[in-house]
Amino acid sequence: MTILREPIFWKRERQQKPIEPPWRLTPKEQANVKAAIAALRIRHRTLAKMAQLMGMNHKTLEWNAHRRGKPTRAMAVKLAALACVSTEDVIYGRWPKPGCCPYCGR
Repeated sequence: MTILREPIFWKRERQQKPIEPPWRLTPKEQANVKAAIAALRIRHRTLAKMAQLMGMNHKTLEWNAHRRGKPTRAMAVKLAALACVSTEDVIYGRWPKPGCCPYCGR
């Protein structure tokens, strides 16, 4: 058996940060999607009707419309299809434009 006469330190390799899932949005993008939900809610009167048109559960949409939930990219795609705009416009906040009428969009 060998006796160590000098202290030897071993360093562990640093673990890489886990890669963010591709469906997760940044907080700013989440706020943009929530603004789009609010604008479409005015047009369609209720979240339940909007959820039915989007093909999802109304509780999921309600959870994300109020500040508790975190909208995903899939929800942004469905919102964009319902609003007849591109997905990028919804995610990056180019739709709805500030100051436009929530009923007609002008």
